Amino acid sequence: MPKILVIGTRSYDFENEEGRAIKGSKAYAFRKGEDGLIPVKVNFRNVYTAGDLFPVPGIYEVELGFGGTVGDAILEKEIKLDL
Repeated sequence: MPKILVIGTRSYDFENEEGRAIKGSKAYAFRKGEDGLIPVKVNFRNVYTAGDLFPVPGIYEVELGFGGTVGDAILEKEIKLDL
């Protein structure tokens, strides 16, 4: 399974200028590439999914589903971020 580094998550639930509801969550994640760390787009339509899959910053093994979506994540190593 591929591994990604997750440094945090964010949930959002708001209305745009047209009054359309915008809901979801995302994880700020990276994978290792030949030239260093490469950002990985990890977005979900559910407000709580990112926080549920990635509760703490760390290195996760992820199971990829249809279209490269993350179906499951297993914490391999927690990382303490003192920012």
